[in-house]
Amino acid sequence: MNCARVFIERVNQRKGEEKKNTMASSSSSATVAVEKATSDLLMGPDWTMNIEICDSINSNHWQPKDVVKAVKKRIQHKSTKVQLLALTLLETMVKNCGDQVHFQIAERNILDEMIKIVRKKAHMQVRDKILVLLDSWQEAFGGPGGKYPQYYWAYEELKMALIYVRPTAKGTFN
Repeated sequence: MNCARVFIERVNQRKGEEKKNTMASSSSSATVAVEKATSDLLMGPDWTMNIEICDSINSNHWQPKDVVKAVKKRIQHKSTKVQLLALTLLETMVKNCGDQVHFQIAERNILDEMIKIVRKKAHMQVRDKILVLLDSWQEAFGGPGGKYPQYYWAYEELKMALIYVRPTAKGTFN
């Protein structure tokens, strides 16, 4: 009877180790894919890779948190090109992956990181891309009373700091 228990414990232990290895492998393959999609060697966005990343998230091959974490690192990169490619990938994920990604972006401090980048006097293209994304996302997610008010408040934080003031069609400012 003790031999059977020991055997079952060992089988369960191996299953746990296999699961950990699979999750670690999933995390590292997500990181590699994000690095490839945001490589400094690219001339522009690799749309095939961006959509493959979205498909992997949607089919549950990768955890959204692993991909979002990898994208966050690329947004913090010193290269303007890498930052822009990471922001484009993030935009693609928001448009194609749904609620699981929207939640991770809101909860993993990516919005705060985007604000920091704008405040650090980032390259104008990076700054403008962040501002456009935050503006469209806060609108898409329903503002302060919406499902993810974090997007609205990130946009408002930039607006209140007078970092982002855009003229409307009537010549007034938002």
